[in-house]
Amino acid sequence: MRIQELVVDCQDPSRLAAFWGALLDAPWALVHDGWAVLDADGLRLAFQRVPEGKQSHKNRLHLDVEAQDVRWALARARALGAVPTGHRELDAQGDGYVVLRDPEGNELCLVVDQAGGWGESQRSALAAVPAPVRVWHVMTAAALEALLTRIDVDAHDEGPARAGASDQDETFPVCDAVDLVAVAERVAAGERSATGGTPALVAVELDAGLAMQGGQRGLADGAGATTGRERCAGPLDPSWIVGVRPLARA
Repeated sequence: MRIQELVVDCQDPSRLAAFWGALLDAPWALVHDGWAVLDADGLRLAFQRVPEGKQSHKNRLHLDVEAQDVRWALARARALGAVPTGHRELDAQGDGYVVLRDPEGNELCLVVDQAGGWGESQRSALAAVPAPVRVWHVMTAAALEALLTRIDVDAHDEGPARAGASDQDETFPVCDAVDLVAVAERVAAGERSATGGTPALVAVELDAGLAMQGGQRGLADGAGATTGRERCAGPLDPSWIVGVRPLARA
């Protein structure tokens, strides 16, 4: 999954898109009367019409807008309809931020980081995060559908329950992406032997880090992921799933 767009509730989508388009020098378009969209250098912003105005004093989410100089950036934003809140933190060199409100009262920050300290601290923090580890599980499309249906039923009947959570002795095999085709062929052969047909198969991509955080449900008794024989103890938890793709019938 990935972020598709950041959506802003508003009463006048075209007005707000025009403001942000001018401020960011970005193209925008009115898709229909209740929805406008803007491409802000790879980040898509959308503005949807809602009947009510802004309710809270402060947004729980706001945009930081990078600027080279707070003086001209502030002057331009104000000329376009932004209103200063009076909250600012700037050092002697002019680095820091100034908080404004757009024409419908949504907060935004003009951020100046000419010295590069703020940006570098964020890049360093992200660089220190270990790369995610992924493993794959091959299953029938029907089994995946049953799992998701069970979760949906549990959510309606008993709250956010985990499918199969009562059966902690359950295990399922996982493999490395390198061995995905070979494992799929073995699963398909097993299905043909058991059912006489070859049902549709899917490869379920799992976050191994989340699986390992599950205690007994973590990766266990493995002979190495590339053998296709490593097993995950406990029922398959849908929260581990980060992707699903169909596999060609073998």
